[in-house]
Amino acid sequence: MRKSADEMFIGVRRAPISSNVGGTSFYGGDEYCSYYQSNGGVAKEDDGSAKKGFRRTGKGKLTAEAVSEAINRAAQGLPFEVVYYPTAGWSDFVVKAEDVEASMAIFWTPGTRVKMAMETEDSSRITWFQGIVFYTYQETGPWRGSPWKQLQV
Repeated sequence: MRKSADEMFIGVRRAPISSNVGGTSFYGGDEYCSYYQSNGGVAKEDDGSAKKGFRRTGKGKLTAEAVSEAINRAAQGLPFEVVYYPTAGWSDFVVKAEDVEASMAIFWTPGTRVKMAMETEDSSRITWFQGIVFYTYQETGPWRGSPWKQLQV
């Protein structure tokens, strides 16, 4: 999300983990899911304190600088890398390119009915979400040419 003063904010959701190992702080969980401000290449909490890194349950470390670099590249319209550690029970974070391309081939108009299947966290059943396209965004502004922010359901 970008404010009018060219400040960019991101929300990061992590697994519920909080520890301090070897002088480096790692954070996680919804209780710590605040917004980080990208400021001069260093991600900062709302109170101004710098964050040193994020831990993904031992699977790797994503530094604040890497997050900041991805944000800056996205803001400039350049390609960037998404680091994704899939875990059972998570909602889809990464969408297949084929699904995006197929949905972009559809002529979306207000009033079009949509339906999406979503598995429960324990994968025991599928819930169907239904909606109606309310608005289609125009090809103007900073998202021009991007597949994102095109529909409001």
